[in-house]
Amino acid sequence: MLGAKRLKCGLLMFEELSVVIPVKKSARPFIEQFAEQMLWLLRSDAKIIVVDSGGGELLWQYSSDKPISVEVDMPTARKLGYERVQTEFTLNLDDDNVLNPNYLTQAIQLLRANAKVVAVAIDYEKLLGHLGFGTSVWRSAALKELYDWRRDNDRRCECVYMWQKVLGKGLLIETLPYRAKHLKMV
Repeated sequence: MLGAKRLKCGLLMFEELSVVIPVKKSARPFIEQFAEQMLWLLRSDAKIIVVDSGGGELLWQYSSDKPISVEVDMPTARKLGYERVQTEFTLNLDDDNVLNPNYLTQAIQLLRANAKVVAVAIDYEKLLGHLGFGTSVWRSAALKELYDWRRDNDRRCECVYMWQKVLGKGLLIETLPYRAKHLKMV
């Protein structure tokens, strides 16, 4: 870890979790609010992987390793982050989403309890009509195997594409009764 002190206490123990945070230039107005509201996670035992395409310098201090600073599209940023994952579970966390800690704890418990479940999704306070991929917890091996979405190759949104891929393989997605706050929609 580069700078910030890690916390180890009860709910915050996520040593089997990597958090991939792709930072987009468009989220700059929200990055401070995101960091402040997600400090409980950024300072946990989770491996924080920051892929910064501009404006994410504030998050570098929480990165477990050297942040990836490169101008790339979202799918490439996610893949670069996934390449660094060595933990059993991965949280996709867009830099403008704020989570309830209980969602993360229960998502990991759910994944441990049922081997057919590969992802635990969450929707947003202002419902989008689909489950967000940018805020979901995965079995890392399944995520690395399945993620190949490219905006230019598929007209479906990333969320629908990934969920259809999971279901097409006979695997399961679960949801929990929590809502993420999407800072752009507040």
